[in-house]
Amino acid sequence: MQGQGRELKPQGIDVSPSQKDRDLAIDKDGNKYQADDQTSALLKAINDKIKEKNAKKNPPMVPYKKILLTFADRTDRLFLTIGFSSAILCGLGLPSFVFLFGDIADSFQGFMPVNEILDRITNVAMILTLIGLGVWVFSYLFFSFLIIASERIGQKTRCMYLQAILRQEISWFDEINTSQLSSRLGKECQAIQRAIGEKIGTIVMAFAMSCSGLFFAFFKGAYFSAFLMCYFPLMFFMSMVITIAFSKGFSENMKAYGQSAGYAEQALNAIKVVFAFGQEETEIKNYEKYLMKARKTGIKTHFTGALAIGGFFLSLYGYYSYSFYIGSFMVTESIENINSKKIYTSGDVMACFLGLVYGIFSLGLAAPNFKALTEGRVAGKMAYEIIERVPKINLDDPQAEQCENLTGQIEFKNVTFSYPTRPEQKILDDFSAVFEEGKTTALVGASGSGKSTIVQLIERFYDPDHGSVYVDGKNLNKINLRKFREKIGYVGQEPVLFNMSIKENILYGNPNASNEEVIQALKSANAWDFIQEKMIQNGIDTNVGNSGGQLSGGQKQRLAIARAFIKKPKILLLDEATSALDKKNEKEVQAAIDKIRQELGSVTTIVVAHRLSTIKEADKIIVMQKGKIKEVGTHRSLISEYPEGIYSKFVKEQEQAEQHVDMNDNSQEIQEEQEQQKIISQVNYSDNSATVVIKKKTQKELDLEKLELDMKVKVDQQDQLRDDKEAQFMKSQGKKSQFSRLLVYNRPRINIFIGIFVSIAQGGLMPIFGGVMAKMLFVLMEVQDLGQMRKESNYWCAIMLIMACGAFLTGFSQKFSFGIIGENVTANIRKGLYRKIIEKHQGWFDERDNAPGVLTSTLASDAQIINGVSTEGLGSILEAICAVLAGIGIGFYFSWRMSLVCIGCTPFIVISGYMGAKFQQGLSVESADSHKFANLLAGDAIMNYRTVASFAHEQQIVKDFETLLNEPRKKAVKQANFIGGSYGFSQFVLYGVIATLFYAGAQFLNAYNENPLHMFITIFAMMFGALESGQAQQFGPDMGKAKQAATKILKIMDQDTQITSLRPKDEEIVINSEKFIGEIEFKNVWFRYPSRKNDWVLKGLNLKIRPNETVALVGESGCGKSTTVSLLLRFYDPDLGSITIDGIDIKQYNLRSLRQTMGLVMQEPTLFNYSIQENILYGNLSAKNSEIREAAQVANALEFIESQQILQFDESCEGLFKEFKNRFETIVKVIGEKEYASMMVDLQSLVKDEIKKGQFKAVEGDIDTRQQQELFDIQLSQGFKIDCGLRGSKLSGGQKQRIAIARAIIRKPRILILDEATSALDEESQKKVQIALDNIMIERTSIVIAHRLSTVEKCDRVVVLESGNLVEEGKFQELKNKEGGYFAQLASGMQKNTGAQTQNKEE
Repeated sequence: MQGQGRELKPQGIDVSPSQKDRDLAIDKDGNKYQADDQTSALLKAINDKIKEKNAKKNPPMVPYKKILLTFADRTDRLFLTIGFSSAILCGLGLPSFVFLFGDIADSFQGFMPVNEILDRITNVAMILTLIGLGVWVFSYLFFSFLIIASERIGQKTRCMYLQAILRQEISWFDEINTSQLSSRLGKECQAIQRAIGEKIGTIVMAFAMSCSGLFFAFFKGAYFSAFLMCYFPLMFFMSMVITIAFSKGFSENMKAYGQSAGYAEQALNAIKVVFAFGQEETEIKNYEKYLMKARKTGIKTHFTGALAIGGFFLSLYGYYSYSFYIGSFMVTESIENINSKKIYTSGDVMACFLGLVYGIFSLGLAAPNFKALTEGRVAGKMAYEIIERVPKINLDDPQAEQCENLTGQIEFKNVTFSYPTRPEQKILDDFSAVFEEGKTTALVGASGSGKSTIVQLIERFYDPDHGSVYVDGKNLNKINLRKFREKIGYVGQEPVLFNMSIKENILYGNPNASNEEVIQALKSANAWDFIQEKMIQNGIDTNVGNSGGQLSGGQKQRLAIARAFIKKPKILLLDEATSALDKKNEKEVQAAIDKIRQELGSVTTIVVAHRLSTIKEADKIIVMQKGKIKEVGTHRSLISEYPEGIYSKFVKEQEQAEQHVDMNDNSQEIQEEQEQQKIISQVNYSDNSATVVIKKKTQKELDLEKLELDMKVKVDQQDQLRDDKEAQFMKSQGKKSQFSRLLVYNRPRINIFIGIFVSIAQGGLMPIFGGVMAKMLFVLMEVQDLGQMRKESNYWCAIMLIMACGAFLTGFSQKFSFGIIGENVTANIRKGLYRKIIEKHQGWFDERDNAPGVLTSTLASDAQIINGVSTEGLGSILEAICAVLAGIGIGFYFSWRMSLVCIGCTPFIVISGYMGAKFQQGLSVESADSHKFANLLAGDAIMNYRTVASFAHEQQIVKDFETLLNEPRKKAVKQANFIGGSYGFSQFVLYGVIATLFYAGAQFLNAYNENPLHMFITIFAMMFGALESGQAQQFGPDMGKAKQAATKILKIMDQDTQITSLRPKDEEIVINSEKFIGEIEFKNVWFRYPSRKNDWVLKGLNLKIRPNETVALVGESGCGKSTTVSLLLRFYDPDLGSITIDGIDIKQYNLRSLRQTMGLVMQEPTLFNYSIQENILYGNLSAKNSEIREAAQVANALEFIESQQILQFDESCEGLFKEFKNRFETIVKVIGEKEYASMMVDLQSLVKDEIKKGQFKAVEGDIDTRQQQELFDIQLSQGFKIDCGLRGSKLSGGQKQRIAIARAIIRKPRILILDEATSALDEESQKKVQIALDNIMIERTSIVIAHRLSTVEKCDRVVVLESGNLVEEGKFQELKNKEGGYFAQLASGMQKNTGAQTQNKEE
C-alpha cells in the first residue's frame, strides 16, 4: 500500500486516498501501521499545499465565448459588434500614416518644383486629416461601446452569481469558505468584466494595427523589411529581460519588506498590548532592523533593473542605427525595390522603417492585456461552476405542492441525521416527536444534543439521512420550500441586520408590506418606542450601520422579531433568541416575543433556550441527550415525575446560579410581577402619593439629561478649541511644499545631482535623435553622389550608435540613482511614519481611517509611491521640460518660422504622447470603490446565508444588489465616453499635427524658400521632444497618487498626540516602586469615546480603591466597566474630572513607569508570533529564566508547556518541510520511501516559492535581547521554545489565557487588571485559569471585571456600575442579600459556571 499517503503525484496523477487509507499503512514487513494524529495532520497539510500549487500552475479556464456571450442580450451583442469592428478599423487606419509619410519624404527628392511639392503635400495633409478624423471616431466607438457592453454584461453576471450563491443548499455553504465567497464574487466578476471590455478591444486593435503596419512596410519594400525583421528578436529579448528584472525585483522587495510588515501588522493589531506592556520601542526597533535589510535588497534589485532599462534603450536606439545603415546600403548599392520595380528611395526606407515600428511595437499594446483575458477565463471557470450548479434542495421545485392553508402541525418520524461535514457523528438518532399546532414546545439539552438541528431540519436547511419530517401530514420534501419558508418566522441568538435602513431590513421578511404594516410590526415587537425617541430625524429610514452596529443588542433583536412578525408566520422558531442579552434586554425582548405570539393567535412555536424564564411556560418541554428524547412533559410534570432527571438537574443548576435570590416557583418573572403588583398597590393607596412618586422620578431623569447636555456642551467647546488649533496647525503645514519637506529624506545628495543631470541629458537625447534622423533622411536623398552618400550615411549611423550608448548610460544612471534615493526615501519615511503611528494614543486607533489594515497599507504602499513628489518626480519633470526645450532650441536654430508653428502644436503632441503611453499601460474605468455598497450587501447576505435562506426572499436581495450596481454602471458609461473620446482625440492629434507641420513647411518653402533639411530637422526634433515629454511624464512616478500618498503620510506625521510614552517630559514623575502604594481614586470622571461623542460612558464617576484590595466591577453591558480600566491605563484621558494614584493625577506620572506598575489580562488574550518564552518575556524584557518559569507556574501553564502539549509544526511550507524531515521514520512507514522522496522534492519547491514571496516569522533574539549571563540562571524546558503561531493560533483558548496571565505576572505589577479574563473559556479551562488568577491577586491591588459569580464572590469589595455611575458597593454577601438591590438583581442573571454559555456556543 505504499504511496497511499499522497493525494498528488509529481506527474499529476490524483490517487486521492481516503483518510483511513492515509492513516493506516503497511510497513516493509507487511504489518499494518497506524499513523498518529499529528502525522496524519502533517500529511494532509502537505497534500493540500501541493494540490493548491498544482491548481495555480495549470488553472482551469472556460472558453472565451462563454464569458463573452452567456449573459449578452441582443443589445449587448450589437454593442460588441460595433466595438470590435471599430477596433479593427482603428487598427487598420493608424499605420496608414506610414504610407503617406513615404510620399512626403519623396516629395523633397529629385528637385521637384516648389508649387508641385506644395500641391502634393496639401493633398497628403488633407488625406492625413481625414484619416485622423476617422481614427478619432472609430477609437471612440471601440472604446465606448466595449466598455458599455462589458458593464452591462458584468452587472448581469454579478446578479446571476449572487442569485446562484443564495439559492444553494446550506450544506454547500458548510463545505466552503464563506468568508472568501463574497470577495470572490467581486474579484471574479471584475476579472470577467475586464476581459470583455477595453482589454479585448485593445488586443483586436493591436493585431489589426500590426497587420496593417507590416502590410504597408512589406508593400513599400519587402526586401528591406525582411532585413529589418531580423533585428526584432534582440528587441523582444531585451523586453523580456526588463519584464523578468522588474518582476523578480518586485518579488524580492516584497519578500525583504515582508518581515518588517509582519512586525508592524501584528503590533498594530495588538496595539493595546503594546501600550499596556510598554514595548513601543521594542516594536519600533524590530521594524527598523528589518527595514534596513529590505533597503539593501532593494538597491540590488534597482541595479539589475537599471541595467535592463539601459540595455533596452541601447537596443531601441541601436535599431534606428541598424535600420538606416541597411537602408543606406539599399540606396547606395542601387538595389531594386521588387514592389515598385524601382531603386529604393529615402521615402521607401522611411516607410518601411516606420511600418515595422508600428507593426511590431503595436503588439506591445496587446501583451499586457492577454493577462486580463486569462484571468477572466480562469475567473469564469470558478464563477460558472457556482452559477450553473443545481442545488440539492431546490427552493422552487415545480413538482412540489403548494401550502396555501398551512396550520403548523409538525412531526418528526424516526429521523436520523448527521451533518455532511461530520458524517461519522450522529446528531439525531431515530428521533420522533410531534410539535402540535398552535402550541409552544421547548427543546432543552446539553450542547450537541440536537436542539438547533431540529430547527434547521424544520426550515429544511438539510434533509434527514433517514426518516422524514411531516408538516400538516405532508412530507416536507414534497412541499414547495419557498412558500413554506414564507410562513416561518425565525429569530436566532445573534440577530442579523444589513447595512441598510430599518424599513429595508424589516421588508426582507415581506417585500410587499406597506409602511403601515412595517410600523405595526415594529410596535408589536416593542421597537417603535426607541425608534421614536432616538431616531426622530429619519425614523424607520434610519440606517442601522454595518451589522446593525448603530443599535444595542436588545434593539437589534427586537428588529429581528419585527422582521419575523411581518411575515405573519404560522410557525415561529426561537433559537436562543434571548441568551446573548443582559437581563434588562432579555425581559424587553421576551415581552416582545410573548406579545407577538398573542397577536398572531394560533402559531406553532418551537423554543430552544437555556434559561428557565424562557421555557418554563411552554406547553411541552422535550429534554434531549445525544440526539434522543430522554424526558417529555411540562415544567411541573418533569420536576415531579423525574426528580433526579436531566431537567430537574438543569433547574437546580439555574437555582444555584441565581444564588439564593428569592424566586417563587423558580421564576424570576413571577417575582418581578409580584414586586410590580406591590408597588402598584402602594401607589393606589393614595393618588396624591402616586403623583409625587412619578414626578420625582421624572424630575430626576430630566435633571440627569440636563446635566449630561450641559457637560456635553462644555466638553464640545473644549474639543472645538483643540480641533480648531489642530486644524490651524494642519493648515499651516499643508501650505508648506511637500517637496521641500520630503527633501530631507533624500540621501545621499550626490545621487540627487547625478539623477537630475542624467534626467536632463535623457530629455535632450530624443530631440537630438530626431534631428539626426531627419539629417539621415536627407542624406539618403542625395542620389547624385552615391559615394558621398555612403560616407555620410556611415558617419550619421555611427552617431546614432554612439547616441544609443549614451542612452544606455543615461537610462542606467537615471534609474539606478533614483532607485537608491527611492529606497532611502522609502526606508526613512517608513521609519519616521511608524514611530509617529506608535506614538499615537488609543483613541486615534479607534477611528475607522486608522484601522490596522489601513495603516499597514499606508506603510507598505503609500511610502513606496511617495517618490513621485521627491527627487524622482523632479527628475521626470526635468526630463519632460528638457525634451521640449531641446526640441524648441534645435528648431529655432534651424528654422524659427517652423519653430513657432511647432510650439503651437507642442501641447497637443505632449497630450498625444501621454495618452498613448497611458493607453499602452491600460486605460480603465474601474474603481476600487465603485461597487463598494453593492459588495457590502452581497458580503452581508453571503456571510449570513442561513438568515437569508429563512427569509425565502433572496430575490429581493438580488434586486437591491442590482439597484446598487446601477449607479456605478452609469458612471462607468459616462467615463467610458469621455476616455474613448479623449483617446480618439489623442490619435487624431498625431495625424493633424503632422499634416499641419508639413503643410506649413511647404508654404514656407514656397513663400520664403526655406531649406527643406532645416524644416525637417525642426519638425522631427520638436515632435520627438514633445512625444518624449509626454512619455516621460507617464512612465515616471504617478504624481497624482504620490501627492495623495504624501498628503496622507504627512497628515499622520503632523497630527499631535497628548498621550505617549515615547516623548517623556522633564516634569513628569517617575514612579519609585518602593514608595508606590497603589491607592486609586476616580474623582467626578466624565468620559465619552472620541469616536462616539454623543454618548457619555462615565457620568461623574466617583470610586476609590484601597491598596492591596481586590475590587470587582459589575454591571450591565455598556455601563463603563472596561472603560474605567482603559482610563486607568491612560489609553484615554477623562474629558472632565481626574484619576489619581497615591494622591497624584495619573497625567503627571511618566506614562511608561505608570504602566510598568500594572499588569493587564484581557478577555481575548493577544499573543504574538513568538515562542512561549518570548511571549511571557514581553511583560518584562529583563526577567531571569527562573522568573519566566515561576510566572508560568503561577499562571497554571507550566504543565502544558513542559509536556509540550501543543501542535509543534506550523502550516508554512518551511515549517512543514522541517517537520516532514523530523518525522522521517514514521512517515516512511506510512507512505513508503519512494513516495517520501517524491513529496520531499515537491516540498522543496514549495519552500523556494514561499521564500520568493516573503513571509513574516518570528526570529529568535528579536524579543529576547538579554545579554547578561546572570539572567540565564536556569535551563528552561524545550516547551518554552515552541512558537505560539500567528495570534497564538497553536494554543487553545485556555492555554493562550494562561500565557497572557504569565506575561502579566512577570511584570510583578502592583496593580492587576483582569478584564473578563475567563468569560470566553469553557468550564474546564475556566477552572484552571481561575486558580491562576486566585494565585496572583494576593497582596496587590486588583481590579476584576467579570460576569461569573465564582469570580466575583472572592473579591474584597463589589462595585456596581450603571449608566456610568457607581450605584452600589459593598461585600459580596451583603449586596447579594440586599432586597431589591442592584447587585441582587444582577446576580440572578450571572452564571457561576460556563454551562449555558458553552452549550450555546457549541450548539
